[in-house]
Amino acid sequence: MSTMTDKRFRLTKAEKQDKAVSDRKKEELIPAEDIQTIFNYYVQVLRSDSKRKPMLDAKRRRLLAIAIYDYDIDACKAAIDGCSNSHFHMGQNKAGKVYNSLELIFRDTEHIERFMGYNE
Repeated sequence: MSTMTDKRFRLTKAEKQDKAVSDRKKEELIPAEDIQTIFNYYVQVLRSDSKRKPMLDAKRRRLLAIAIYDYDIDACKAAIDGCSNSHFHMGQNKAGKVYNSLELIFRDTEHIERFMGYNE
């Protein structure tokens, strides 16, 4: 039974290519200033105390562009704020580890919406 559910959620090679194309188009449609705005907001809210500031590389640029395209700038800021409001993600957990990376917050729609929900 598990192999049936696994196949149901796997993308075919063609579907992966289609998704990559659409992600590239999303990245092209979002102004660089909007991406930089969200990145700067992330650094300000979640990494301002960090000795080593994160870099905005191509992978993060694409991740943010997709999130901005699918939601909007205010929703992306809300997801970042939600992460900052989560005691667990800010290090108050058994491991004492902070889980506040851009890659986690904007991993997929489920994560974005979950973090936005932490503001309620």
